[in-house]
Amino acid sequence: MTELSIAHSLHNVVARDGARPLITQLWAGGQRAELSCRTFENNVAKAANLLQDDADAGPDSAVLFQLPLHWQTSVWLTACALVGVHVHVIEFDAQVTSDKPIAAFVDEPHAHQDFPYPTYVVSLHPLGLPAGEIPAGTIDLAREVRGFSDVFVPYSATDAQTPWLAVDAEVLTQGQALERAVELARSCGLEEHGRLLVTGELTANTVLALAAMPLSVNASIVINSDASADIDTVISVEKCTAVLGR
Repeated sequence: MTELSIAHSLHNVVARDGARPLITQLWAGGQRAELSCRTFENNVAKAANLLQDDADAGPDSAVLFQLPLHWQTSVWLTACALVGVHVHVIEFDAQVTSDKPIAAFVDEPHAHQDFPYPTYVVSLHPLGLPAGEIPAGTIDLAREVRGFSDVFVPYSATDAQTPWLAVDAEVLTQGQALERAVELARSCGLEEHGRLLVTGELTANTVLALAAMPLSVNASIVINSDASADIDTVISVEKCTAVLGR
């Protein structure tokens, strides 16, 4: 099993070539967002600082994620790893059976759910602009995260053995997630410097693709959020070398 943490893997990817695209997202109507390795790192650092200083999160903390395939999901998953937070990724109406979460991270369609802990709303705007109308008592992450530094220094160090992802009743450490991502990349034909199209539904595999895979394989991902898109056309235009979720 790899001895690298997510923090080390992110640092290595940025050090190799901080300007290259890491995550591209496509929406209906031709909307497109692209994050370089360094831009992604800066967004992750801001998110990690918010988690650490605003949400009082740290190693052994747990949070609930109810988010779609989206570049913001990649950012917050990675930020949780840097802080050492244990993430439960669930579908709508699913129940958390282990670890009492300290917060829920939801998208705008799920913002009106009644959680018994602080609820952070992740805007799905292509450019990360603030969310629309959200319930009183919930927190708009797009507004809050702007005030945090894009340099992150953890209060407690994380490593490959730090628990990270709980998906489909299985808990993966950071090292296990990176190792599983390498195996997944091989199974779908993604090689180093390749470009993976991630499409379809949120599953255990696509969750890994959103965060661990581009860091473990030194590749980039293209997130397709347009259900009506012709996948073959997307593959051609975006020069994708592998597909996951088709």
